[in-house]
Amino acid sequence: MEKEREKEEEEEKGKEKGKEERKEKGEEEEKGKERKGEKKRVISAVTAVQVVAIEAWGRREGEQLRVDKAQWAALVLTDGTNPRGISAAGCRLRDGVPTDEDDFMPSYLAPVLRLSPRSAGRRYESARVLVG
Repeated sequence: MEKEREKEEEEEKGKEKGKEERKEKGEEEEKGKERKGEKKRVISAVTAVQVVAIEAWGRREGEQLRVDKAQWAALVLTDGTNPRGISAAGCRLRDGVPTDEDDFMPSYLAPVLRLSPRSAGRRYESARVLVG
């Protein structure tokens, strides 16, 4: 009889232990799901900040380009040369000047984001659409 009681007690302990393990496993799964949700929120927040920063950088570079073009045009006019350009060499130089920030921002962003210029260009375009 004692052996039967011991067996029964061991079986009950085993059942209780199994219930506790399942309960602990369930709690761990819930914590894992919570952590996964937290990670997603952090990634989304960082991505949003990155998009805003990319768009702001592009906007600032565009403003600086407009200022530089205005200064260059003022220099051309004060030199007394014709407003169409300084010379053939000047025309070639001006042809190399980007028209807006879309021309050069992908090449600026590519090394920062560790992407190819084409991928950085897509990232820049999507940032402009999302923010602007």
